[in-house]
Amino acid sequence: MFTFILYLSIFIFIEVFYIFLGYKSYRHDEVDAGRNNFANAIVFGVALVFSLVFSPFTPIMPYPLDIVTAIFFITFILIFYIFMVREERNPNRQASYVFGEKLSLRYDLYRKLSHFIVVGIFLIYFYLGPWMIELVNSGMALTPDFWNASQLEGSTSRYGQYTTMFFVGVAFIGLNITDFVRIMRPEAYPLKKVNRILRDREKGTMLGPQVAFSIGCISVIMIVGPYFPRIACAAMGISSFGDAAANIIGRRWGKHKLRGPKTWEGLLGGAVVSFIVSFLFLISEPPLITLNVGVPAIVALAGTVTFCFVDYFTPVISDNLLNAFLSASIMVITAFILVLI
Repeated sequence: MFTFILYLSIFIFIEVFYIFLGYKSYRHDEVDAGRNNFANAIVFGVALVFSLVFSPFTPIMPYPLDIVTAIFFITFILIFYIFMVREERNPNRQASYVFGEKLSLRYDLYRKLSHFIVVGIFLIYFYLGPWMIELVNSGMALTPDFWNASQLEGSTSRYGQYTTMFFVGVAFIGLNITDFVRIMRPEAYPLKKVNRILRDREKGTMLGPQVAFSIGCISVIMIVGPYFPRIACAAMGISSFGDAAANIIGRRWGKHKLRGPKTWEGLLGGAVVSFIVSFLFLISEPPLITLNVGVPAIVALAGTVTFCFVDYFTPVISDNLLNAFLSASIMVITAFILVLI
């Protein structure tokens, strides 16, 4: 119980900080940043409440993975603090931000390449996860009897979910800590080169795109993953591969303007990639494929239309947050409707 409370406290602390940043943004007249920070708080808050109150999938993180995550949290803070002190004492440290620069295609590609980490999530979910948990159980079986830790606390059918939640949770915590420092102590932020991937509106109190993307992914994993892991992966695939394809194709080959910087070529390319990626996952989702192959196709199309809607209207809220969360929600609703019919 202690480790569960410790693990949960870390997530609650992050949620409270999102809300704090929202108010901080509005106090500094950064309206876009305030809206995004509050949106991050709402999405992550919904995922947290759902996991604790409504989801039968418990615990969120079983022992000993929860205590390992808590140890990582403390260790990461201490190590990052050392780098912060070194940065503050560095007389030749770089300026925190350079405003007015147009984000080049090179740095835009760097932004999108970070999305491809979801490939690791896919592998962990369905292949590496169960094997890694079995390895953990083998190690725990060798511990002294008084530890009372002969095996992982949780159903074997959930090993993929547990391992995914562990690795995504660790990455999520690390990304949040570094971005909190960037916002609260920009002069001491030791990763100033990373700021080159930020757009001007993100160079203040707004959480970075990598954090928004991680919130979208971890929320989908917490809400949808326990029931429809392949729909969760399809949504993350749309958010990563579809968004990256739309951006790269639009910037490189886009000729026909659609809305603002958006082009028809970029939107079409992102839609095609989104449909293919989501369909490849959904044809293996048991509740869907037992009906006929048309059902996964319709569900994939629903996710693709959602992506196109978000991409076309380019809302003030970051699409890195909205794509995964909204695509997963619409696909689940569509799947339920088709199954009931």
